[in-house]
Amino acid sequence: MHRRGRGACILIAALCASVLAPNTPASATSGLAPYKGLGTWIDVYDWSRTYGTASPLIGPADVDRMAADGVQTLYVQAAKWDAPTDVVDRDLLVPIIDRAKAVGIKVVAWYLPALVDPDTDVRRIVAIAHLGVDGVAV
Repeated sequence: MHRRGRGACILIAALCASVLAPNTPASATSGLAPYKGLGTWIDVYDWSRTYGTASPLIGPADVDRMAADGVQTLYVQAAKWDAPTDVVDRDLLVPIIDRAKAVGIKVVAWYLPALVDPDTDVRRIVAIAHLGVDGVAV
């Protein structure tokens, strides 16, 4: 990794630690619990209109099938570096998160930062942390 990229990673990690700690709501789970067990992974191309199709492939009803198949954790991409908003299609994402929690599936929202604009990356990480998810992956 280039020196500039490494510096940006360190800066983002430090900013996340300082920004998220006092603002993150208390969760019923802690530590690594949300990351244990059988998981499934969906990205914005699966569930959003912005990056997918007018009729997304994954919606709240699909979460029931995930639960029936034994999924314990849903990893869902909640932000994207080039998205017009910090949280992609919140109106579609929140019902998926709510349904997962209703059927006992833990939710980990994830974001792959561009490391070009640390302020934007941190803002997006904070935004997804406040979606009521059990964990955040970066």
